[in-house]
Amino acid sequence: MSIISPTINFVGRANANNGVTDFIDEIDGIKPYEAGLMTISLGGEYLGSCFIQDKPFYTSQNVNVLIPKQEMSYYCKK
Repeated sequence: MSIISPTINFVGRANANNGVTDFIDEIDGIKPYEAGLMTISLGGEYLGSCFIQDKPFYTSQNVNVLIPKQEMSYYCKK
Protein backbone atom coordinates (compact mmCIF):
# COMPACT_ATOMS: atom_id res chain seq x y z
CA MET A 1 0.00 0.00 0.00
CA SER A 2 1.16 3.50 -0.65
CA ILE A 3 0.34 6.91 0.74
CA ILE A 4 1.51 9.15 -2.10
CA SER A 5 -1.96 10.61 -2.66
CA PRO A 6 -4.18 9.03 0.02
CA THR A 7 -7.91 9.17 -0.72
CA ILE A 8 -9.23 5.92 0.82
CA ASN A 9 -9.91 5.20 4.50
CA PHE A 10 -8.12 2.20 6.01
CA VAL A 11 -10.18 0.56 8.77
CA GLY A 12 -8.39 -1.45 11.44
CA ARG A 13 -9.19 -2.92 14.83
CA ALA A 14 -9.67 0.38 16.63
CA ASN A 15 -12.44 1.85 18.75
CA ALA A 16 -12.01 5.52 17.79
CA ASN A 17 -12.31 7.60 14.62
CA ASN A 18 -14.86 5.19 13.12
CA GLY A 19 -12.17 2.49 13.17
CA VAL A 20 -10.11 4.43 10.60
CA THR A 21 -6.43 3.96 11.40
CA ASP A 22 -4.91 5.51 8.28
CA PHE A 23 -5.55 6.96 4.81
CA ILE A 24 -4.07 5.22 1.78
CA ASP A 25 -3.98 5.36 -2.03
CA GLU A 26 -6.51 3.34 -4.00
CA ILE A 27 -4.99 -0.04 -4.86
CA ASP A 28 -4.90 -0.84 -8.59
CA GLY A 29 -7.25 -3.72 -9.37
CA ILE A 30 -8.91 -3.79 -5.93
CA LYS A 31 -12.10 -1.82 -5.58
CA PRO A 32 -12.62 -0.35 -2.10
CA TYR A 33 -15.74 -1.20 -0.13
CA GLU A 34 -18.59 1.29 -0.53
CA ALA A 35 -19.46 3.96 2.02
CA GLY A 36 -22.45 3.03 4.15
CA LEU A 37 -21.34 -0.52 4.92
CA MET A 38 -20.62 -1.59 8.49
CA THR A 39 -17.35 -2.93 9.88
CA ILE A 40 -16.80 -4.98 13.02
CA SER A 41 -13.55 -5.85 14.76
CA LEU A 42 -13.09 -9.61 15.17
CA GLY A 43 -10.16 -9.57 17.54
CA GLY A 44 -7.75 -7.59 19.62
CA GLU A 45 -8.40 -5.19 22.45
CA TYR A 46 -11.46 -3.67 20.76
CA LEU A 47 -13.28 -6.91 19.86
CA GLY A 48 -16.79 -6.12 18.65
CA SER A 49 -16.24 -2.44 17.83
CA CYS A 50 -18.75 -1.76 15.05
CA PHE A 51 -19.01 1.32 12.82
CA ILE A 52 -20.94 2.54 9.79
CA GLN A 53 -18.32 3.73 7.31
CA ASP A 54 -18.95 7.17 5.81
CA LYS A 55 -16.38 6.96 2.99
CA PRO A 56 -15.02 4.20 0.70
CA PHE A 57 -12.56 2.00 2.59
CA TYR A 58 -10.24 -0.99 2.79
CA THR A 59 -9.78 -3.10 5.93
CA SER A 60 -6.98 -4.77 7.79
CA GLN A 61 -7.10 -8.40 8.86
CA ASN A 62 -9.66 -9.46 11.46
CA VAL A 63 -12.12 -6.74 10.44
CA ASN A 64 -15.33 -8.06 8.91
CA VAL A 65 -17.50 -6.05 6.52
CA LEU A 66 -21.24 -6.41 7.07
CA ILE A 67 -23.11 -6.11 3.76
CA PRO A 68 -26.91 -6.03 4.09
CA LYS A 69 -28.93 -8.32 1.83
CA GLN A 70 -31.41 -5.50 1.21
CA GLU A 71 -31.38 -1.71 1.46
CA MET A 72 -31.13 -0.45 5.06
CA SER A 73 -31.33 3.11 6.32
CA TYR A 74 -28.57 4.61 8.41
CA TYR A 75 -30.91 4.65 11.40
CA CYS A 76 -31.75 0.98 10.99
CA LYS A 77 -28.03 0.16 10.99
CA LYS A 78 -27.55 2.20 14.16
